[in-house]
Amino acid sequence: MKRMVRTGSTILAMTLSFPLAANDLIRVPLYKTFGEWIVVCDAVRLCLNHGVTDDISNTYGNAIRITRAPGPNGEIMIERLIMKDLGEHEVEVIAAGSEQEKAISEIDKLLVTPLNKDMGPNTIPEDLLDSLAFIDSVQGRIGTRTAFVKRGNSPDAVIPPAHALPLVRPSISHWTLSKAEEGTLTSQVRQLKATDLRKERCEERAILNDAAFPLGDREVLIKIGCFAASYTESSLIFRMLRGKPRSTKRISLPTEDEANREDAPMLSDYSSGTGTLGSYYKSGGLGDYGMERTWIFDGKSFLLSAVSQMPYSLGLLPDDWPTMVYLRADLDEE
Repeated sequence: MKRMVRTGSTILAMTLSFPLAANDLIRVPLYKTFGEWIVVCDAVRLCLNHGVTDDISNTYGNAIRITRAPGPNGEIMIERLIMKDLGEHEVEVIAAGSEQEKAISEIDKLLVTPLNKDMGPNTIPEDLLDSLAFIDSVQGRIGTRTAFVKRGNSPDAVIPPAHALPLVRPSISHWTLSKAEEGTLTSQVRQLKATDLRKERCEERAILNDAAFPLGDREVLIKIGCFAASYTESSLIFRMLRGKPRSTKRISLPTEDEANREDAPMLSDYSSGTGTLGSYYKSGGLGDYGMERTWIFDGKSFLLSAVSQMPYSLGLLPDDWPTMVYLRADLDEE
């Protein structure tokens, strides 16, 4: 981890390792790492900064989680996660609420207190400084009195206001498939799309992961197992018009990288009752680091809803991973 010596009379006098533009808003959602610190910001610029405070070579370390809402009055939450076991941790709230100046004073304490036991006095983690400055840039706070790092006298009114997350109404299915119907449909797709399976070098044993789901009112979503291992598997995903097997088409899914699409999601599952497709890539058998993606079906296509990532083993399960939220389902009754 990079570190820098605290030589100035205040933290704000230090030089950052990346340039800061004057509140030129960065495109969101985003996920960015600064050493062992992870910054994620959602579609409305709610930002989370997650960092390890003990040596991650230990079985389970501890973590600091700093959350900041967008807008001039954006609330700050600072939490310490004390890991106990896989998926088990205590949360100590250091600061919370709309008292921004009090919360920022707690941030200043973090910046002058060694967070790792091998750090000596009068040093701060440069990565933490950079990650907080990056959040200031994303939320348009540079030069204001409530910025985390590069503060100034600009009025809070220059900070862009908060907006609501985009909503999408999922296409929910009101019919079901029997196990026999599922088996027939997946067998038909395996025969019709044998070329795709050979091209992807799909394994015969992965047939155990085949499944079919109602998709909206007129289609079926077919999951064909491709690769299987002890704690993970991948599948090819197809759409078929009900009663028309030859209409079957393979689909790929949008990702956080617009240049790339997901065409063989890991550990995928679909809920016809919520119109939600999920995938879960586990980097280890414990399942406490990797990537999880969620898509919502709007009746026409699958829209990326959220992406969670954890790059190292800390004992946290996916519900506690840093998450980029793109949109949420509108489940209100019409």
